[in-house]
Amino acid sequence: MSKHADKFALLFSSDWFRPYWPVSGFVARRGDEGLFQQRIRSLVSRIIQDADCYWNVSFAETRVAETRSAFLNIMERSASRESKLSLIRAIVDGVLLNDAVVEVSMAFWDDYETTVEAINSANLVSSDWDRYLVGLTPDLPSFLQDFAVVDVLRAG
Repeated sequence: MSKHADKFALLFSSDWFRPYWPVSGFVARRGDEGLFQQRIRSLVSRIIQDADCYWNVSFAETRVAETRSAFLNIMERSASRESKLSLIRAIVDGVLLNDAVVEVSMAFWDDYETTVEAINSANLVSSDWDRYLVGLTPDLPSFLQDFAVVDVLRAG
C-alpha cells in the first residue's frame, strides 16, 4: 500500500509549503486554512506517535490505510470549489492519472519552472513546526521538498 498519504500529511502540515498548496490541486476554503493545517498536524501527530523519526513509525497496513482515509477526509472537508483533488487522490492511491496531471497543471501551474525553483529554494526551517518536520528525517532534511518536486509536480 502506498505511503504517499503520510508524505502529503507531512507536506501540508508544513509552513513553508502553505503558499504552494494549489500546485497539488488543493485550495482551502477561504478562512479554513488554519483549521485545515491544524487537522493535518493532528494527523501527523497520530502518524508519528512516540517515534523519534519518521522512519521508525508503524508502517502496518492498517495504520497506513487509516492515514490514507483520514488524510483524504480532511482534504475533502476543507477543499474549496476551485480545488482539483484528482492529482492528490491519484498519487495517494499509487497510480498516475494523466488526466489528473493535465487538469491540475492547466488550473494551477502558471509558471511551472518558477514554481519548481521556488520550492527547491524554500526555507524548510522557518518555523518551529518546520524544524520539527526536518528533524523527523534527519538523514534526509529535504525529504518533503523532494516529494513536492518529484512526486507532486512531476506526478509520478
